[in-house]
Amino acid sequence: MIHVADYIVFFVVVLFVILQAIFHAFRRGGQRTPNQFFFGGRSLKAVPISASLLVSCMSAVALLGYPGEVYEYGLGYASFILAIVWVYPVAAYVFVPVIRGLRITSCYEYFDLRYNYLSRLVTSALFLILSAFYVGIVMMGPASALATVYGFNAWECVLFVAVICTLYTTLAGVKGIVWTDVVFFAIILITMVIILSVGSTELGGASNIWAYNAAEDRLNFFHVPFDLTERVTFFNCIVGGGINLLALLVTQIMLQRMVSTVSTKETKKAVLLNMPYMCIFQPILYSIGAMVFAYYNGRDLDTIVGATTDQNLKSVPSIVPETMTPTTNPATLASAMIGVPRQEPTYYSSDEVLVFFVRDCFRFMPGFTGLFFSAIFAGTVSLVSSSLSAMAAVTLEDYVKPWIIWRSRGREIYTNDAKNLMKAQIIVVMFGCVSVAFSFLVMSMDSMLEASNIVLGVFGGPLLAAMLMGVAYKRSTGTGVVVGILVGLSMALWVSVGALVHADHLDEVLVVYSLSFMWYGAWAFCVTFIVGVIVSEVHRRSSKQERDADQQLVAIFLREKEKTIKTTEVFFSDKEIEKMLGEADGRSLETIKEARKRKTAKMRSVRKDAAAEIVEYRTEQKRRFENIERSRMCHDDSYARSIEIETRQKIKEADRMFHKKKEMVVDYVLSMVCDISPQVHENYYFVNSCVGDYDIDQGSDHDIDHSCDNSGDHDSDHGIDHDSDHMVDHNHDSDHKIGHNHDKDYGVDYNLNSDSNIDNTLDSYITANKFQDSYYHL
Repeated sequence: MIHVADYIVFFVVVLFVILQAIFHAFRRGGQRTPNQFFFGGRSLKAVPISASLLVSCMSAVALLGYPGEVYEYGLGYASFILAIVWVYPVAAYVFVPVIRGLRITSCYEYFDLRYNYLSRLVTSALFLILSAFYVGIVMMGPASALATVYGFNAWECVLFVAVICTLYTTLAGVKGIVWTDVVFFAIILITMVIILSVGSTELGGASNIWAYNAAEDRLNFFHVPFDLTERVTFFNCIVGGGINLLALLVTQIMLQRMVSTVSTKETKKAVLLNMPYMCIFQPILYSIGAMVFAYYNGRDLDTIVGATTDQNLKSVPSIVPETMTPTTNPATLASAMIGVPRQEPTYYSSDEVLVFFVRDCFRFMPGFTGLFFSAIFAGTVSLVSSSLSAMAAVTLEDYVKPWIIWRSRGREIYTNDAKNLMKAQIIVVMFGCVSVAFSFLVMSMDSMLEASNIVLGVFGGPLLAAMLMGVAYKRSTGTGVVVGILVGLSMALWVSVGALVHADHLDEVLVVYSLSFMWYGAWAFCVTFIVGVIVSEVHRRSSKQERDADQQLVAIFLREKEKTIKTTEVFFSDKEIEKMLGEADGRSLETIKEARKRKTAKMRSVRKDAAAEIVEYRTEQKRRFENIERSRMCHDDSYARSIEIETRQKIKEADRMFHKKKEMVVDYVLSMVCDISPQVHENYYFVNSCVGDYDIDQGSDHDIDHSCDNSGDHDSDHGIDHDSDHMVDHNHDSDHKIGHNHDKDYGVDYNLNSDSNIDNTLDSYITANKFQDSYYHL
């Protein structure tokens, strides 16, 4: 029966998760860009990142799976702790510097940079499958255990966790996930320590527990048979289990948080800090498993009561305290040695054993069961939320954005951080629903530990081999990697699925089906790597287009050393460089914004002035010809000539003003092109827009056609006709040059075209070709 205090403690933790998500959703404007959503702005330190990585590794798979494994099969799996000695240094010094140095969102973009887009698609698709199955295992395992022990509905537990994780990931982003994991780290550690302390006290001390397990031959830590079909051995835990752990560390789930630090140094520190953390957590979990076994499988009270002689006492395992004697009250002896005899629980999966133990041992401690639920919930939420964020990042970067680029058909695309962030959050919700579906697929698994190793081995082994080929084998090719992944995955699926199908009669089928699940990852890794290397070499010989990898895409210890030159330059640390780059980016953005504002204001001023000049010019032309027509009608030669001189002066003045205006526009455009080099393409359109503003309609409405017929009727249609030579077209009768045909001898002869080509002052200076030639010349 669950106490009210247990519900209170559990829902306080759930409320904390929700409030933490809301806090990070609105703190400093919330998640405004994909960089903030996926990486927290790359501003995190090593300690919180390392705690977050540990909580994800110590998920419900470890919290329930490790004690269940020890309870079921002994301490053979405890040798897995030695795998961390080589796994974390390899991850920190081989893979992390390469991915961190590229500053990419999806770690599978690396394959596009290293090989081609096909390899990127294959690896990202394999990761999505791995994550979906792994998240399903992590969600269904605790739900099934709680449903069996406490009578909860497993579906309701899965849906509850899925809703909380989806909401939490969508609002908080990676930064919120990391800082919440720091609190989860404390909750899990405190809970496990209390379980171990109280249980050991109940059983008379740690010495009694280990003595009883030794008597039952369960301290099989150094079980070293060279048999690949043995379930758990010393070698398959160190090698096979290590490959599975490394495969998890180099997936997007872990790498996304590793590269969220401020520098590569902090990333390495965060990875290496997990080694002491794991050395603390794993022994606690293995000890809890041994303690639970002693708790439920100690000798019966009747056996202990019968041990009242020296001989019988010697036959009892050495867990009897030395202070006890054969004359001690048998009941006291039983209580001191193993407690009240307990009936072993009936369980369907070894993951349920620890839940039964908490129910039986802590039923008189209100609130602790709720704390235990909170610890399991914390481990589940940490891994599931990190996985949802990682799957969203991979889907957005490797599928959605390339599809948008493909749809653009070469057109320029402007990125919008707000829209990309919304897409990422929608993808998180979508994968939250997918994870529930995959949880139902793995509900019939025997144990979370075995199922997780199978998934990491089958799907993570080929991914790890592909990543290692990229960073450590310079001659690998995209074709070799893709073929290697497909072959390695096929062989791993063949063995794992065959073992499940023939589980009841493995002695009657191929021996390969009896391969231990701990070797699946090593099997897939070796097949992928060997096939990939062979195909890469064959492909290199048949295709001369393949070249060696770029130095930035291989491991640091394989890069060619650059010649050092003595210099007086000042060297900066990674943190200082990041800070300076950020400040430079900020200044550049401000400069561009100010330049755009000045350009917009200048454009408006230029357009306004140009429009006023054009209106003035047209008005002047109209007034000029009206005066000439008026003088011609009055037959006043002297007045007409004075008007002509005055008009010519004003036309020249207008021409001079247009020269000046044209030079101002050109100088401004050239200065904009030179000062703001990133905006060259945009300035080109600015030039064209300016040209469009100065372009004057060359239509028949502005034709200058003055003609006087012989009857003396005067047709005064006035306008400007811009022909191909940009000249004023005056229609002449007889020998007159001005275009006024008079039927009398005193007709006025004005040669307006002799000194200035009127219309040439407008179109020839503002044609678009000159601006375009200037642009291309720059």
